[in-house]
Amino acid sequence: MKKFLSILLSIITLVTMIHVFKAIKATDLTNHPFIESVFKSQNKTTQEGFMGSLTDEYDVVTNIRGKAADGFIRPTVCQFFGVCSYTDTVSSLPEQTYTQFSDANDGYITLLDVDWTTTREAAQADEAYNGYTGDSTFTRVRNWGDAGPSFSIARSFYEFDLTGLPASDRTVKSVQLQITSSDDVVYEAGSIMVQESTAIDGASSVDNYGLFTGSGFLDTGLSWVEDTDNLMTFNATGVAYIQSKLGSVAKFCFRDYDHDFLDVPTTSTSDVIFSSFCSENTSGSFPDLKSPKLIITYEKEEVWTSIFDNTKWAEDFAGTWNGAQNRWESDASGSLYIVPTGTWNLGYRPSKIRLTWQWVGASDDMYMDLFADCNDWDSVTDPEGNYPIYTNLEEINVVGNNHHNICEIDIYAWPGNQPFYITNIEFLEP
Repeated sequence: MKKFLSILLSIITLVTMIHVFKAIKATDLTNHPFIESVFKSQNKTTQEGFMGSLTDEYDVVTNIRGKAADGFIRPTVCQFFGVCSYTDTVSSLPEQTYTQFSDANDGYITLLDVDWTTTREAAQADEAYNGYTGDSTFTRVRNWGDAGPSFSIARSFYEFDLTGLPASDRTVKSVQLQITSSDDVVYEAGSIMVQESTAIDGASSVDNYGLFTGSGFLDTGLSWVEDTDNLMTFNATGVAYIQSKLGSVAKFCFRDYDHDFLDVPTTSTSDVIFSSFCSENTSGSFPDLKSPKLIITYEKEEVWTSIFDNTKWAEDFAGTWNGAQNRWESDASGSLYIVPTGTWNLGYRPSKIRLTWQWVGASDDMYMDLFADCNDWDSVTDPEGNYPIYTNLEEINVVGNNHHNICEIDIYAWPGNQPFYITNIEFLEP
């Protein structure tokens, strides 16, 4: 009898466990606070065990790439009834790079006063130079000695218009700032720190001399090297600042690091700490290569937009639109030049361009130049005049002076001058 009761109890227990198991399996565990907290602490994306993978157990609420909308794929019962394997979380969004050149609203502000503290902590300067067109926007610290006012400090200010890069759906991953120094100078080059500027109007007013705030955007001062490109990599503070300024204007104040920023007066009257910068208005060959530029790497779903037909472009000098075939056709010598129609190009700042084409007969080498600000003929695909050969659907960076408007595309075949058809022109949205 006891043996019978023991067997019966075992059967009842087994049946109960099966029902409980089915109930658990049918339960939506995704928002259970314990599961949520434990699994998020693991920072995992894929779970597999003897009960199968997560997607076999449960339909998650997904975004377009299949990951949970908040970035976590949540656990199923395999976490409780099986040994699960994991893979670390990785981002599902591609990284893109956006390069923005500084505005013309840049320059430097300088003050000469009787002692170090007064000079460094003053709210107002003596002179301000805005929209500076020379090569030497700069920072400077100088000890003039005992005769008359003895210290001078100069600070530079730059603005970068980021209204073309909205904050929506973008996560900034890294930021670099490249400033080309001017030609060699006779003074000692210093080190530079970058901070947030709170000035309303760039460097246009002596009242902006003291308008900066917060800790620096670099881990330490960058030793300045004359007559070369100086590349600054922002720290977490700088990255967070740029994230907050997407869709608006980022403003920077440049200060001498060793003396002005750290509050260490120069002692020798022979010391002139001078770091010169090229401004937005720097003249000469390929000025865009010298203009200060902000390089932002961010995550965002790629969106390519076709801007292609004769409602967006018109032929200019060579080539024609074939409406029946819905394509642009080069002339017999393999050239197609088109210019924007309407106003779509005003303020439009794509980060890449790609073409789709086919040869009429024999193939050839294809070249393409995208121009902005045709008054100066700034190439934004070949800013150095290298003119590389392009392949079909190759994604070409728009790296030129992107505060100017697109004004022309020149497409041509060389050396055979073979005719071709263009069947699509696409731009990557920033």
